[in-house]
Amino acid sequence: VIEANIDVIAETTVLLFAGTTTTISTLLSLVKYLKAYPEVEMKLIAEIDTELTSPELSLNAIKRLSYLDKVISEALRIL
Repeated sequence: VIEANIDVIAETTVLLFAGTTTTISTLLSLVKYLKAYPEVEMKLIAEIDTELTSPELSLNAIKRLSYLDKVISEALRIL
């Protein structure tokens, strides 16, 4: 039973860190992309300012951010 618990803990730890690494890589790629293309960054900021008028973030609000979706897709493409 103890060995099984250790295996579960080990697998969970691997999954946690693997997911974290992927997320960090994606975010870093996105930041590098935005810094390389300041016009894209400004357009993205304008879209966020226009679409997110409420302080509460919702799934519907995020779905309205079509330019953000395109920017993330491009950052992932060049990753």
